[in-house]
Amino acid sequence: MGPTTRMTPPTWRCRACDTYTPATQRVCMVCEVPALVTQLLVAIDLADTRSGGVRARVEEAAELIHADIEAAHTGRPAPVIPITTANRSVAA
Repeated sequence: MGPTTRMTPPTWRCRACDTYTPATQRVCMVCEVPALVTQLLVAIDLADTRSGGVRARVEEAAELIHADIEAAHTGRPAPVIPITTANRSVAA
């Protein structure tokens, strides 16, 4: 029987206190700040009628999810991705 690989559970990095929390938790276990991706998804205004309004916010959330998955896969911390759309009050 060959060596076994121990899989670590997926986590996300809290950008407020720089600690890792299990992916099943949507709030940091240390500082209780919601995950940034959770904040972005909650803030999406589905009634936004501007061209690309909803899509831009969904794409931002997708970038964060992709960065966190890549970080978990490589073992390197996820980069801090700036929020570029007009709805910046969510991250404040």
